[in-house]
Formats: sequence, C-alpha cells, structure tokens
Amino acid sequence: MQLLALLLGAGSHATAGIGGYLNIYNSTPDTITLNVVDPSGWESGDAPTLGISLPPMTGIPQQYIEADYTQATMATITVSGNNISGGFVLSEGVGSYAISGVSASGITIASNITSANFIYVTITDPSESWMTSNTSIRGSTLQNIVIPGAHDAAMATSSNCTAGGSTANTQTQQYSFLQMLLSGIRLFDCRPVIIDNSGTIYLGHYGWVAPLNSYQGCTGATVASLLNQVKTFISQPGSKEVVILEFSHFLDLYANPQNNSYFTPADLSTLMTQIYDSLGSYLYTGNGNFLTTNIGTLTANGAKVIVMFDPEMNVTGNTSQGIQITPSSVYNNFSQTNDVDSMMYGQIGALCDTNNASTYFYLSWTLTQEPEQAAACSGNKTWIQVVLPLLGPLGNGISIAANCLCTPIISLANEANSQLPEFQALAMQKKLPRLPNVLYADMIGLQHYVYCCMLNNITP
Repeated sequence: MQLLALLLGAGSHATAGIGGYLNIYNSTPDTITLNVVDPSGWESGDAPTLGISLPPMTGIPQQYIEADYTQATMATITVSGNNISGGFVLSEGVGSYAISGVSASGITIASNITSANFIYVTITDPSESWMTSNTSIRGSTLQNIVIPGAHDAAMATSSNCTAGGSTANTQTQQYSFLQMLLSGIRLFDCRPVIIDNSGTIYLGHYGWVAPLNSYQGCTGATVASLLNQVKTFISQPGSKEVVILEFSHFLDLYANPQNNSYFTPADLSTLMTQIYDSLGSYLYTGNGNFLTTNIGTLTANGAKVIVMFDPEMNVTGNTSQGIQITPSSVYNNFSQTNDVDSMMYGQIGALCDTNNASTYFYLSWTLTQEPEQAAACSGNKTWIQVVLPLLGPLGNGISIAANCLCTPIISLANEANSQLPEFQALAMQKKLPRLPNVLYADMIGLQHYVYCCMLNNITP
C-alpha cells in the first residue's frame, strides 16, 4: 500500500483560532505535495497555510498550522503527486482537533482505522501480503527485519470478568485477529486460560491480586476463534506470509486457581491438538532456527504459522505438531510504568544495551496501569475498598474518586502510540545501534505496519 500517514498531535486552542501539530510521513515512492485550500469559514487572509513537498520515504515532524475562523471551523488539505491526488478536512471537534478523509481520484481511506489521529491514503493494498510480494523481505530473516506484534492480542473485547476485572483494565486492542492480519500485523501474544469445565480454552488478561488471594481479569477471544481467523488469512491462494503465535501465561483457573496457576499436561495436550487440528500443514514443524532462516525458505511450500510456547511449568514443545519452545534469544521485557517517557527511554536503553545485541528484541511500546489505576478501573466499589484501603473513608464518594484514578489501558496505549514518531525519527536518522525485531504494542493497527515498513526501508 502506498500510504501517506498524517498524525495530528496535541493541538493549541486560542480564542477564535484552530490549530494543531501534524507529523507528516510520505511512505510512497513518489514526491508528495500538500497545500491548504478551500478555507470555508476562515477569516479573510487568515486561512491556514501548508506548503510542503516531501520526497519518497521522508517525513516532517511537528509541522504546526493555525488560523482564525468565523463559523465553519474547517479547511481542505489537498494532496498531490505523481498519480496521487486527494484531500482531507482539518476541523475542530468537541474539545479536540480531528482530520477526516475525503475519497478522490481513486484514493480511499483505510476502513479499519478508527483513531482520529491517523489518516492513510491507500493507492494499493499490500499490507495483507507484504511478506509475499516484497523480494527484499523474502530474502531476509525474521532476525533481520522488524514486524508489528500485538500485545495481549485477544483483548479487543472483554467478557467473563471477575469482580476486579473490566474493559477499562483488560482491553488492550481494537481489532479482531483477522483485521490485524489484514493490516500487516504478524506476531500475536496469546495467553490461554481455562475458567470452567466446558472444554473451551479462552485467551485472557489476568493478574494475581494478593489482597484478594485470587486472579482478577477478563477473557477475550477463544483459542478456536484465533485459530479459525488465522486459517482464514493464511489459506489465501498464493500467500507466503509468516504468522507467529506466541503462547504464554498459561492459567487453569478452574482446576488450579492458586497463585502461579498453570496448565496441566492434559490441558497442554488439548491445546496442542486443537492447534494442530486447525492449522495442520500450515504449521512450521522444522527443527532449525526459524528466526535465522530466510523467509523465502520458510515459506517455500506456502504460508507458515510459527507457534511458540513459553517454557513455563509443564510446558514442553512438540515440533512434529508444530509447537516450538520460545527461543532463549528472545528479549521481551516491558517497562512496567504508566509514564510514557520512562517507558520510551527504558525500551530504547534496553535496545542499545550491548548485552542485548544478539537477542531477538521486542520493543515493548506499552504502558502499564499502576495497581491503583487497575483497581479504580474495575468500577466495583467493594473491591476498590479492599484493594485501596485509603479510599475506604470516602464511603459513597468512592465511585467519584475511582473515576478520577481510572485511566483505561486503551488511553495509555494511545498515549504511547503517539510517541512512536519520536522513535521513528531516531531510527531513520541512524542514531540507534540496531533496530528492534518486533514493534510490540497495544491498540495496534495499520499505522504500526507503516512504521515497520519504513524501518525495513520498503514501500508500504
């Protein structure tokens, strides 16, 4: 997909004025020109100006535009270039600025993007086949490219929540597995959990809460749903994509609800059989190092799914059934902070650490709720009082305090994702000793695929 990605950052709102910061990236093979025209409702002589010409694979961070307005607070930004034309509307929404797309001359706006902060002009659409169609990628190994990965991938929805679980403290994603696959995402963090004796294995988001002596959280999609959607994607004719499913945090909360819950050998056997029966010949069953094998070689006979199990209690691999043990070279450590600067510099510091130079590195671009935030986001007054005794004296006002303390995971994710252009700039300016192998994020989408394409120096 030839894309022009526009990110509208924090805006500035003066009296009778509208403005905002645009991080502008041209990831098409053509020179792109942007101008502001048709300033309906803008005061005479005060229309916003934006005269930018971007060569291929270049970007301009923090371009600010502002103008006074009278009535209609909008103006059209035109996009033009070699066989490219179209427009966007810059407008002032309720308490925030937004960019919305306008179809023109064959240009369409990616339909699976819901964030008002990103707009993609789509000329063609290889995001679903970027490993298949790009000769540079096919000649590379997973160790030598950057792929987008979904953290807690099953949690686009939350159900079967415990007293302390809610959408606000368990939802990490916005799209289904198939939507993410079609958007170019290639690695999925899968956390299996058994909650009853129905035989269903869910994927979930849980944490041990010591004051309650129990796991708290919610389930997301089922393993069956994951496997069905992966099969739908991977079985497309001619596909030679590689999809990685990494299973970890195995919890049997029905049979083993205690701290450090685990899957029994029988649980693992059931999961392995379900994976094998669903994906069969698409599973990678080799004994070699799949991280250092050319992607073209991995997919010589068609698309492949690499299934990795983290080596936890009772967990073993079975290569004949396509179950690999996660290689010891994988570095996957999150920053465990809700502060975006601490996360960003912590992850970049780990990436630059010479001790990690030979690792398969996950850039964990995620923010984590503080325990107080997670508890407040449960919405359960009794539970909050148990976990946050300092709130107890507030009595009936506890729900108000909880609302103040609750910052949902998806809000933290949007904050983290808004800082990706800063990492992108460091990488493109060759200021980092190496690139990560996985761009690992919450609320992942097409924008992460675009970042990876630019890091891989290929055309989205």
